[in-house]
Amino acid sequence: TGTSYTTPDISSTTTYYVDATNAGCTTASRTSITATVYDQPYDICVNYNDSVSLDLPVYTGTLQWQESVDNVVWSDVPGATYQPYQFKATVTRYYRAKVINGSCNAVYSAVRRVNIL
Repeated sequence: TGTSYTTPDISSTTTYYVDATNAGCTTASRTSITATVYDQPYDICVNYNDSVSLDLPVYTGTLQWQESVDNVVWSDVPGATYQPYQFKATVTRYYRAKVINGSCNAVYSAVRRVNIL
């Protein structure tokens, strides 16, 4: 009860539901809130300037590859809307695919860290 809720530690994606009660009356429908748990990224270890190829085998919608230096703040890789996404590895970065299908919210692939040895 209350205006906020802190989840316990969760290890898998979990859906919570919220409703409101006012003067003994509860809302007719509940609102779902999904807490998504992402797998830890796995490393792709390469030497400086090696070629890297990332692939998303199955998806429906528009593909956009993203990168991050910290696995928190993500930005679209300019022009990376195809697959496989191929590039020369010059710095350690995290990568994921963002897919948007019509008016649906974006979904994201598992994260891969390309680690320069």
